[in-house]
Amino acid sequence: MGIIRYFDKLGRIVIPKEIRDALHMKNESPVEISVNGQSIILEKHYKLKDLRSLCSTFLKAYIEICSGVCIICSTEQVLAVRGVSLSIDIFLSPHVSTYISQLEVYLYDEQNPLSLTGHDKYLIEALYPIGTFDTPLGAVILLHYGKASQSQLACAKLLASMLTELTQSN
Repeated sequence: MGIIRYFDKLGRIVIPKEIRDALHMKNESPVEISVNGQSIILEKHYKLKDLRSLCSTFLKAYIEICSGVCIICSTEQVLAVRGVSLSIDIFLSPHVSTYISQLEVYLYDEQNPLSLTGHDKYLIEALYPIGTFDTPLGAVILLHYGKASQSQLACAKLLASMLTELTQSN
C-alpha cells in the first residue's frame, strides 16, 4: 500500500517530498494528470515527450543516413534511442543534466570523459542541447564508439536545432 493523503477543501493534494525527490521533481514542475479506470495517474511532463514519436522518426532517419548511436533525452532522462540496446526513461548523470541546463555543447575529451548515466559504459561523443536559455529541454547525444565523423556531428547538431524550433512553435 502507498502513502495516504487527503484532498483539501480546494481539491488539492500534496505529493510527499520523498516521492518528488525520487522522480527528480522540483517545485513548479509540470505534471500530466490522466485517468485509467479508477486510478488517477500523475506523470512528470516533458515538452519533448509530446514529440516522442517524432523523435523516434528523426532518429530512424539519422541512423539510416549516418549510422552510429543517437539518443534524444529530456533534461533528466532518455526519451528515444537508436543504434544500441538502451532502456528509455533511464536517468542521466548530474553532469549531463548540467550541460543540458546550461545549453553547453560537449564534444568527447579523453582527459574529461562524460558518461551518460554515470557509468563508464556509455561515454558521450557529442551532446547538442535542445531548447533556449530560458527553457532548456533536452539534448541530442551521440555515444562514443570511436570518433564520430563530421557528417554525424553535423546531423546531430541539425537534429537538436530542429527539435528546438519545433518545441518553440508548440
